[in-house]
Amino acid sequence: MTAITEAIAAEQEIAARAETLRGEATVLTPEMFLKLWPLLREPIPAGFLSTVPKQTGKPYDSTGIKSVQVQVTRMDNVLTPLWWNDEVEYHDEGRLARVTVRVPGLVSRQAWGGVDRGSTRGNIYKGSYTNAAKMAFARVGPGWEVYLGATDLDPDVNAQAARAAAKAPARARETPERETNERLLTQDELAKLTAMIEQAGRDVEIVLGSIGVEATEHLTNVNAFEIYDLLGIAPKATAKAPARRRRST
Repeated sequence: MTAITEAIAAEQEIAARAETLRGEATVLTPEMFLKLWPLLREPIPAGFLSTVPKQTGKPYDSTGIKSVQVQVTRMDNVLTPLWWNDEVEYHDEGRLARVTVRVPGLVSRQAWGGVDRGSTRGNIYKGSYTNAAKMAFARVGPGWEVYLGATDLDPDVNAQAARAAAKAPARARETPERETNERLLTQDELAKLTAMIEQAGRDVEIVLGSIGVEATEHLTNVNAFEIYDLLGIAPKATAKAPARRRRST
């Protein structure tokens, strides 16, 4: 059996145990919830977890649940879809979300989450929801162990996170000089650069990954010249060369 197959089987076993406990009950009483709660808190099977190495903006290895659907399914399997609900409240054009998970009349837990970038508006909304929902569900039960002992990366209380945030090229902190030297490419420049990569027979995502950029909309004129060097071609009129700073001695 594969890890995913084993994980699905484990969840089906939990569902069967919950069905036995629920019996013919149609109303969730406090007593019934306390009987079912240990099943909500059963560890998430390994096949539904993934470990991500440290990367820009997250200076540590982290293990997380592959999809919030894993937690949704656990709630359905244990409480049925009739005995729980969740809702999301968006802020800042979808970049920030507050998710509330409720077992009506018994338990209500919420969490905030957000993202600062996305290839589409839909991905931004999806990302902020997922970020918040995973924590909110964990506070009710499913996935609680994933967060137990996890590093708190709030820059106000975690020195490592604060140092990483200080080093990050956050454009909100950039000076006018930096904005001139390293600006985002225009849509026309992006189109020309993307076409150039494809004409060279290279995969755009692989090229972006090789210079540490997640998506084309994050490319700067400095990145454009890095790509020229990578492809071994002479720069064309796609991006203006950044002004070079004098190195102090």
